[in-house]
Amino acid sequence: MITFYYVVVLAALVLCLTGEQIKVNRWIWLLGMGVVLALIAGLKGRNVSVDDHVFMDFYKNSMPLYMLVLQPKAFFLADSVEPSFLLISSLLKFILPYDTGYAVLIFLFAIAAVGLKMKAIQDYSEFAFFSLFIYVCDYFLLHEIVQVRAGLAAGIAMMSFRYIISRDFGKFALVILLATLFHYSAIIFFPFYFLSTKHINPLTYIAVIVVPYLLMKAGVDPITLLSKYDLGVYSEKIRIYQAEQFFKGFKINEMNATLLFQLLLSGFLLYYRKELPGKSPYGILFLKINMISIGVFYLFMPLAVFAFRLWEMLNIILIFLIPYLIYFIKPRWLPELITVLVALGLFGNILMQGYLRPYMLVF
Repeated sequence: MITFYYVVVLAALVLCLTGEQIKVNRWIWLLGMGVVLALIAGLKGRNVSVDDHVFMDFYKNSMPLYMLVLQPKAFFLADSVEPSFLLISSLLKFILPYDTGYAVLIFLFAIAAVGLKMKAIQDYSEFAFFSLFIYVCDYFLLHEIVQVRAGLAAGIAMMSFRYIISRDFGKFALVILLATLFHYSAIIFFPFYFLSTKHINPLTYIAVIVVPYLLMKAGVDPITLLSKYDLGVYSEKIRIYQAEQFFKGFKINEMNATLLFQLLLSGFLLYYRKELPGKSPYGILFLKINMISIGVFYLFMPLAVFAFRLWEMLNIILIFLIPYLIYFIKPRWLPELITVLVALGLFGNILMQGYLRPYMLVF
């Protein structure tokens, strides 16, 4: 039932095109769509995505809850996964039958991830229904159907953006810490607190892209340098990615369509950089993260699977950044059309990557 995903995207498109005309109580429509998406992700059956067996293995390998007291170190070293996943898995296995516990685990992750992202869309996007459509076409399928842990971590990390704007370091750090406990890659959001959200130096951020690209072409491998240091769980993750790269021969097109669009979007919004802060307090921040994501992609390209995962995590801001075209392009129908077409292109990419399998319910 791959057709099911087309139906979900079509429903989101209808809401996107009609929802922008709703002037009052828009949150009700967003809430309704959020509930539907959470149920779709939370009630998905096993083997709906290519990663389902990985989560099932993590769940199976989590130790009995009493081991948390008797041997806490062994408890958290039961598998190469974040401590939150092991802790929640053990708790559910303790209070529920084995299979039921796993189903509840997936359901809880889905409810939390979708809820946080819908909250972020409502809070950060003036064009909420266009942001929702981009989310459904790309990150809902990638995160909530496939990469469950990364999906929840990204949703939590998105809550930190408000604290960058308000300059509340304590709350920002706590949010990023919580996100990192669900997926270690979320730590990449931490340095963004120190970015200016008021202005952007075009030359600096063009260099953020160009320098890593030139280093990649010159054969510079930062992964080799990082491998020389003991970075704890991150060193272990790098070794896992290196093994995956070796056995699977993971390759990425260094000029793929999504990245080319990011480059074009960056150039376009750089042109309007002086007007961007007046349109959205998050505009400069999201533009910088978009350009940094491209630089990160090229910097870690020698370990392609690692580069791709970090790039995917950072690209969550495209949900908000792409609809910014509506601020600057007239007539309005043109940027709206571009936004819809780009979202459909992202949906097509998800399908071509082979991440999804026919949808089925857990029961």
